[in-house]
Amino acid sequence: ANLRHAHIGDANREAAAILTGADLREAELDGACLRKAEIHDANLERASLCNADLCYADFHGSNMRGIAARHALFINANLGDADLSGSDFRNSHLNHCDLKNATLKDADLSTVEAGGFTVLNLANLEKADLSNANLRGVLAEHTHFEFANLTNAALNHAVLSGSNMHRA
Repeated sequence: ANLRHAHIGDANREAAAILTGADLREAELDGACLRKAEIHDANLERASLCNADLCYADFHGSNMRGIAARHALFINANLGDADLSGSDFRNSHLNHCDLKNATLKDADLSTVEAGGFTVLNLANLEKADLSNANLRGVLAEHTHFEFANLTNAALNHAVLSGSNMHRA
């Protein structure tokens, strides 16, 4: 489905889209507004969400393997228990994002462009699987990494000040 630049989110939760359990595999959602949308337990495998506004959206338990989400806004989004393996979050903002128990194996959260950066400030990555993830240059201040799996994760030039790395 091509939903580029669609406006199906809203500042008011009652007016936002409800796509719970939806099959959005390979959907083109670049530049779309899904603010406060309910998309939990959905299938977004290999969907494209570049430059999308996904603030406050609920993706809890969704299959989001291999998504392209460069320059996307996931501020205060719920990605807990989601499978984000192999996904591309380069230069995206995930401030206050709930990623508890999420799978981010082989995901790319790096900062690649001059003047750009991936932000995970105050995010909850408790018990998340970040094995083999690329976190080069990420800004993750005061982020919760308790019990996270960081095996072979690349953290070169990452800013982790004030973050809780207990048993990570």
